[in-house]
Amino acid sequence: KIYAGGMPYTTSEDDIHSYFSECGAIEEIDYTTFPDTGRFRGLAFITFKVDSLFLFRSKLSSMECLSQTQAAPPPKTEGCTSVYVGNLSWDATEKDLRQFFKRCKITSVRLALDKETREFKGFGHVDFEDDESVERAIKLDQKLFLNRPIKIAYAVP
Repeated sequence: KIYAGGMPYTTSEDDIHSYFSECGAIEEIDYTTFPDTGRFRGLAFITFKVDSLFLFRSKLSSMECLSQTQAAPPPKTEGCTSVYVGNLSWDATEKDLRQFFKRCKITSVRLALDKETREFKGFGHVDFEDDESVERAIKLDQKLFLNRPIKIAYAVP
């Protein structure tokens, strides 16, 4: 199961299936939507059949391939003091994120957990005290965090 994020809100489930089917046989797509509007959230979890894992890793192993498929991050909204953090290691903790953002004034860290299993989903949100801290955090986008390039973008309201 992989996380695919940063997709345009206009992306359909068929678009995701069409693009990622080149990586191997898709078993399931968890197409996430905003609960209040039903609009696509720009992220999905794609489950491949077990024999497809090797194909997926070999196709998407280079950062060049990944960077070509990423959509532009959302613009900053007025009063935004939160950022989305993605592509996190499954071992990432709140303590790790606080250390990574040590030059910023953090008010809270929210790691996304599966509603049923309570397992970490590989992304979260960090809230800051002031605009200066948010801008400092945004500048860390794609820096290595626990040996992975962290995705940092303004949080969508």
